[in-house]
Amino acid sequence: MEFEFNPHAPGRMRRRQVPEDAVYAIVADYDDRLDRDDDATEYRGSWEGRDVLVVLRWLNEEERRAEIITVVELNTRRKRRR
Repeated sequence: MEFEFNPHAPGRMRRRQVPEDAVYAIVADYDDRLDRDDDATEYRGSWEGRDVLVVLRWLNEEERRAEIITVVELNTRRKRRR
């Protein structure tokens, strides 16, 4: 597989501390997949005990080339500022 990262995806990955290896691992061995109406595909899987969602758009599915749109860690609670 070959991924091209949307300009915003690497920053989101850094903030969420999700490495590029996790993206490849989740897309290759996902727990759940959803094909969306906007031609994007969601892959949900686990990485080091964390539930992660990878959203991508296939550029060429036969060649396994895709653009990573975003990466989200699920089931996290943000601390409220007081």
